[in-house]
Amino acid sequence: MIDLPCRSDPEMWWARTHDVLGRAVHQCLRHCSWLEECRRQEPVAEAVIGGVLYTRLAAPNYYQPVEIECEVCAPPPQLHGTEAGYSRHRRAGERPCTPCRNAHNAGAARSRRPKPPAPVPPAADVREERRRALVEAMKKTA
Repeated sequence: MIDLPCRSDPEMWWARTHDVLGRAVHQCLRHCSWLEECRRQEPVAEAVIGGVLYTRLAAPNYYQPVEIECEVCAPPPQLHGTEAGYSRHRRAGERPCTPCRNAHNAGAARSRRPKPPAPVPPAADVREERRRALVEAMKKTA
């Protein structure tokens, strides 16, 4: 009997949470010797098949691959207290933590703050400009 990851824990390949499905994708890609054979088959269910997660679209019997990363293969998460951390919470469908929410609110306040007016150049003294022009003219003629 061939030891396949999907045979050892079949529930993992049909799970509904992304972290469990990510582990299934990781197991499939790293430890399965039948990966190419699975990928040649037509997907018939919403599951991880051949290291790819397939989900059902509106059309019946049509499944589309969805990119999903497991926690082992995924890049390290953003630090909390940043705008990127806030976005990561929102994409995951969870309530942002307090440091991430504060960072988002501070960024939003900065974008709403009115811009300072452009500095007005000082008024040119007309007499001073005329004097400089005369001095320059006298230097050229001398």
